[in-house]
Amino acid sequence: MRRSWPGMILVLLLAGCHSAPTQFYTLTSSAGASRVPFAFSRALPVVVARVELPGDLDRDAFVTRVGPNRLNVSDTDRWGGPFDEMIQRVLASDLSSRLPAGMVLAPGDPVPASGARTVKLTIRQFMGDSNGHVVLEADWSLLSGNPPKPQLIRHEQLFDNAGSNHAAAIVATMSHLLARLADRIADTVAASR
Repeated sequence: MRRSWPGMILVLLLAGCHSAPTQFYTLTSSAGASRVPFAFSRALPVVVARVELPGDLDRDAFVTRVGPNRLNVSDTDRWGGPFDEMIQRVLASDLSSRLPAGMVLAPGDPVPASGARTVKLTIRQFMGDSNGHVVLEADWSLLSGNPPKPQLIRHEQLFDNAGSNHAAAIVATMSHLLARLADRIADTVAASR
């Protein structure tokens, strides 16, 4: 059987030209409905520590659950930066809009000599599925003192429906769930001064 190499090369080139372009996504912060009131003058500022992610989420590619024991790691949908840093930045921004002005330090800000309280977040699950259902399951703790010790520890499990299994809809819903988590953390931080 004789093969036509120029014809095969042309078919391969055309197949490569029709691949879907890579899309990049980012989480966005959402302003709180109102700031949580409390006496800021006596409270230490809050810093959000580096977020811990499970291995199946600690990647550049967008991940969705397609079955009880199966994940889809997208070939075309990517995070615009490290996922853990994005969560840390957005959570700090969300908290900043919920707590008194100047109360939350942005990632990388210097900590005052008087110290700060630290919010430590460990993500257990944070993804959508093939039906557009999105879950955020996480443990978080508030640390204070020198050396830092847990002042309190909480487990949160939040759900929402993106209305679509498209990455853009799931990412918007993930941002919304992160804002809801910030609401809970802000309320707890204010009550624990």
